[in-house]
Amino acid sequence: MKLLLSSLLILLSLQLMSQPKWIDAQWRKAQYPDALYLTGYASEQNKLVGETELLTKLEGFAKSRLSESILVIISSLVDINMTETNKEVEEYVRKNCVSNSNIVLSGSKTEQYYDKKTKTAYVLVYAKKEEVSALYKKTIDDKAIAIAQKIEMAKQLESNGDKAGALKIYYQTQSMFREAEEAQTVFLALKQNLNDDAAEINKLSDLKSIVENGIFGINNSKKLNIEDACYLMAQAYQLQTGIIDGSVSLTAFTYQETKMSSPFSQVFLRKFEQTLISEANYGIVRYGKNEQGMNQRVDYNISGTYWEEGDFIKILSVMRDMNGKALASSESKIAKQLLDSLNIQVKPENFEEAYSRMKVFKQDEVIHGDLLVEVWTNQGDENLIFSEGDSLRLYVRVNKECYLRFIYHLADGNIVMLLDNYFVNSDKVNMVYELPHDFVCAEPFGVEVLQLNASTEKFAPLAIEKVDGYQFITEPLGEVIHKTRGIKRADAGLMQAEQRLIITTMP
Repeated sequence: MKLLLSSLLILLSLQLMSQPKWIDAQWRKAQYPDALYLTGYASEQNKLVGETELLTKLEGFAKSRLSESILVIISSLVDINMTETNKEVEEYVRKNCVSNSNIVLSGSKTEQYYDKKTKTAYVLVYAKKEEVSALYKKTIDDKAIAIAQKIEMAKQLESNGDKAGALKIYYQTQSMFREAEEAQTVFLALKQNLNDDAAEINKLSDLKSIVENGIFGINNSKKLNIEDACYLMAQAYQLQTGIIDGSVSLTAFTYQETKMSSPFSQVFLRKFEQTLISEANYGIVRYGKNEQGMNQRVDYNISGTYWEEGDFIKILSVMRDMNGKALASSESKIAKQLLDSLNIQVKPENFEEAYSRMKVFKQDEVIHGDLLVEVWTNQGDENLIFSEGDSLRLYVRVNKECYLRFIYHLADGNIVMLLDNYFVNSDKVNMVYELPHDFVCAEPFGVEVLQLNASTEKFAPLAIEKVDGYQFITEPLGEVIHKTRGIKRADAGLMQAEQRLIITTMP
């Protein structure tokens, strides 16, 4: 008996010795402190796929955690600096952050380990902040120099009467701006102070103003309507990319940094899609996830935002490949007066209430750890617009045993519990679960939010009132979030995750 026990202890010791130290959370925290490093970690027991495929998937998850941490930092910085006097810096960073929401962090290193005995994969991605900061500072400087050279070329062509050539050169700077702005987003997040880099921001912003004035001067864009703006933006893409061999998806543009759509989003999406097909000869396809959670096949994606800027609505858009690299970009302006005359709203109907709700959500935001949760609709998971009569279906997938809470925040402020303390056991891990409800889009219209929380412990109960088969939560939003996210504890046993989908409904 003693011999058997000794053998088991030896085998256990050998197994522990063979595992890398970074699997242990406390070791990672000590070796890669938050003050010096960005880290992303993911682990999962293999049930369905090959070893290499699982490690690749987890590396993607881990890298996305690094990107999320950058965006959370920069979003917090903008909120903090709202009271600062340098509004130009804050406005520039707000637009910059939103248009670069698919950041792929450079300068990171990856560790992988696969335990063949337990069939469990582990991935750690880490980056030293100081090294990443230096890398992105060089990118900013290099792009600024290259843009300045392009501007001089365009000015020379325009002075020689070659406006078409000048316009093409100006458009070539657009993707360069996107790369420089993405680098600046990361750089500012690592410095954690907007005002420290105000001079650098203004330098890039000044170059951008020169390019914008050059383009708008050639196009005489002060009288643009929606059709004109779509035509010029499609022309900009065609000049930058030429003939594209592949499919292009187009997602609805959203209002400023809110990720909210509007009647203007819907009108512009339809017109821009038609124009990209007719003028740029792009093969436009619908993008989203299928019922198994797999991205539908596309090669490129065009997304964008629009901002109120004086008497105009400024539209910013960028084309990326499926790795997130910016390939082309285009911008335009539309006079507010033209939209008002057509009664086209640029904000959703319940904007003020929805924006206030977003601020509450951002307090004590849940940062993802080892528990990974995905949620999507039958129209995907980004820039969602549902029109009256459309059917909405919801899907979810998690990587570990946990409890799920689905909450739906309606446009009129009511909060509905869709699913509570639903336990995902080991048999359902990594399997797609479809909510047993179909929803039909109906009034009241506006911005609505689907909130999905996952936890390895049960959620605290909420006060519920049943009306017509629906479970309405009678507690205020702040209390709902507090009881759902819980009190953050230091123990390593509790894992939490949260995902939210912003859905705009309209007639």
